[in-house]
This record gives sequence, structure tokens and C-alpha cells, in this order.
Amino acid sequence: MIGLPDDSDALLSAVLAQEMNTDIEILVRVTDTDATRKALSAGADYVLSVPRVSARMVAQALRGEEVLEPGGQVRLIRVPATPFAGSTIADSGIADTGCRVVAVENAAGETTGVDPGRELSGAEELTLVGTDESVQQFLKRYDVTPAENSRTG
Repeated sequence: MIGLPDDSDALLSAVLAQEMNTDIEILVRVTDTDATRKALSAGADYVLSVPRVSARMVAQALRGEEVLEPGGQVRLIRVPATPFAGSTIADSGIADTGCRVVAVENAAGETTGVDPGRELSGAEELTLVGTDESVQQFLKRYDVTPAENSRTG
């Protein structure tokens, strides 16, 4: 677990830890949401973004629902949207597995926000977050292979 006050120091620590032991699992806490992708590139297996965790806590307090079950390791995976062509994110059934869509990358490689009413063409790539169990359930149900840069275990 790397939890330093400065995100740059945390990212450097992740790189160094990965170089010292390639088999180590690295969890990095970041204070800037934009540092999440950098932390994954630096070798982190898990990234805990303070703003995102805070947002989940606020959503839980305001809406009275779990945004993400805290009972397991959090996984972030990227999968093709092919099985969901012609359906919206809301109607896709993804949420039934316990996973949540957190980003959509279109065919041009542009990452966009998540609009539950947006119809998917199938050419997109979805970034999902979920617990170990929910990710495994998603992968089994939809028989998809995560992209190479996914953080699954």
C-alpha cells in the first residue's frame, strides 16, 4: 500500500516497487482523480482515488444505496462493448452483475462520460469497476475477454 501526501511521490514509489519485485501487488492512494490512470501505468494493481471514494460515500448517504459493495477487492477492467450493441448502458444488464460502467471509449479512442441512456454501437470499449466476484460474474455471463491493460486478478 502506497499512501503518500504527494501523488508524484506515490507514482514514483509504485514504479520503484514494481521494478524491485514484479510479483508484488501494489495499491496506490491518489488525491487527484487524473492521477488514477498514471498510477495504473506506473504499475499499480489497484488505485484508491480519494475524490471517487468520497463521491461514493456521498452517493450512498444521499441515495441510500451502495454504489459499490465494499466486501472485496476492487477490480477495474476494460471490455469490448460488442455484446451490448443496440442496447443502452442502462438496459445492458451490466449492473445486474454488480459491475458499474465508469467510462466509455468510442471507436476514435476518445473517452467519454457515462450516459445510461446512450445506445452502444458495439465498437466502443467499456471500463467497468466491480469486486472480484462481480467481475468474474460479468466475464462469465458475457463471455468477453478483458483488454490487456485491465486490472484483474
